[in-house]
Amino acid sequence: MSFRHANIDIFTDKDKLKKEDLYQKEEQSPEEVQEDISKRTPELLYMVKKGKAVEALGKALINPPYGKDIDDIKIIHMNTVFETLSSIKPNEILNTIKAFNIEQQDVLMKYLYKGLSNPKAYNSTILLNWHEKLVEVAGYGCIVRSALSDLRTV
Repeated sequence: MSFRHANIDIFTDKDKLKKEDLYQKEEQSPEEVQEDISKRTPELLYMVKKGKAVEALGKALINPPYGKDIDDIKIIHMNTVFETLSSIKPNEILNTIKAFNIEQQDVLMKYLYKGLSNPKAYNSTILLNWHEKLVEVAGYGCIVRSALSDLRTV
C-alpha cells in the first residue's frame, strides 16, 4: 500500500501520541516532591556554607524534582543548584564532575541548560564554564541523553 492511498481519517484523537505517554509516570505526588525539596534545600545550603559545596551538589543532583504542576518547586531547586555551582571554585570543577556518575552528570546538564535559558536570573559565564568541563568529562552523549532523549524536565 502506498502512503498516497492510506486513509488517515480512520485515526482519531484518542490514537494520538501524547507527551505524557513518552515517559513513565512520576512515582511521587506534587505534595511529596514539595516536602522532599523543602526538607533538602536548607540542608544543602547549610552544606554550602560549611564549605561542602561538592557534596551538596552531588546530593542535589540525586532525585531532582520531575513532573508537572510543580514549577515553583523546580525553581527553588534550580536556585539551590545554582548557588552550589557558584560556590565551587573553577579549579575544582573537573574533579567534581569526575566524581559524579552518569545519571548525575546528565541531571547536571539539564540544570545547566535550564539556567542558560534564563540569563537574567543566572550567570551564564559560570554555567558555560561548567558546561565546557562537563562535555570534556562526559562527552557529547551527555547532551543527547539529557537534552534530546530524556523528556523529563527539571
